[in-house]
Amino acid sequence: MVDPSAARTRPSGTPTARLLWLDAEAIGGMFEALVGDVEHPPPGAVPLRSDPAGLPPTLITTAECARARCSAHRFAELARRAGVDVTVHDVEGCPRLPQHRG
Repeated sequence: MVDPSAARTRPSGTPTARLLWLDAEAIGGMFEALVGDVEHPPPGAVPLRSDPAGLPPTLITTAECARARCSAHRFAELARRAGVDVTVHDVEGCPRLPQHRG
């Protein structure tokens, strides 16, 4: 995720690409913005707490460095146990998104 207002600097103090690093606080804020009531999220807002039965064939793609990789694999197993045809594709390494240079 790229955000031109989030500056990152090198040890020398010179600015580099402006990136938004997603930490727990940022992810929590996005979740709250999407679902509203984080204490009682709507069904389906938290896949690991939902019933995947009846989902169509599902493709899950993760990166080697993705923080949610373990959760993605747990969801895949939950869906398989519910009878869903699941394919998991793990991308090696850490693919990078284009960076804002502003």
